[in-house]
Amino acid sequence: MTTERRLQPLTRRPRKSGGSWRDVGSLHPGVRDPRSIRLSEWPVSVNAAIIASLALISAFAILSASIASPVGPVREWARWTDEQGTISLEHPGGWSVRDIGADQPHILVLRSEWVRIHVISAAELASAAEAYGPLPDEATRYRALELLHGSAGEAWAAWMGNEELEEGRISRTVIGGNRAVWTQFRYAGSAIEGGEPMTGYRATIISEGGGIIAGAVAPTSHWDEFRPIALRILQSIRLERARAG
Repeated sequence: MTTERRLQPLTRRPRKSGGSWRDVGSLHPGVRDPRSIRLSEWPVSVNAAIIASLALISAFAILSASIASPVGPVREWARWTDEQGTISLEHPGGWSVRDIGADQPHILVLRSEWVRIHVISAAELASAAEAYGPLPDEATRYRALELLHGSAGEAWAAWMGNEELEEGRISRTVIGGNRAVWTQFRYAGSAIEGGEPMTGYRATIISEGGGIIAGAVAPTSHWDEFRPIALRILQSIRLERARAG
């Protein structure tokens, strides 16, 4: 993406949510803060012989902890579906998945506060989908979707806690049989992210029954590692009409 623009200051805030990813404090086991390395001190009361015999093991354990990635390896995948059966997606096994929304779904796939995926079914997109269907041709529909994606960027910046979000050029794609557009973005991390530079993808997807804003974010220093995981998760998103009854 060679062209980048800076979003204008926010003119509106996202709808009230029943929770926030910032309220989720527990980390996935083995996650290391990308900003620092914490080394535990060996207890001074242990027998010297035990210290000597276990020194090598301890050294390997400390080294492993210090270089562990906040992304971590993915050994298996699972599929999650919401209770209404309207949204489903693949996610790495062992990662937390929950709906933290109140008046609208907000699916959070969480490895840690630095590595996460948001899938938000904004009510505004449902009304936009109604006007989207009658548009005369494919090019017009994608153009309308690009405009919608741009306006949704304001709310996305607020969700990320940083109004100075920078994004690249909009690209077109298809996700789960539905038209979608996406951008890559970056920002200086919020307080909970310790100011860590962050990079991510943001997509807007429209289906017959509505639409979603989806995004994946990770520390810029580990983006190359997270990128294929993010792409698989975003490409796995499926939207269905609500089950009758």
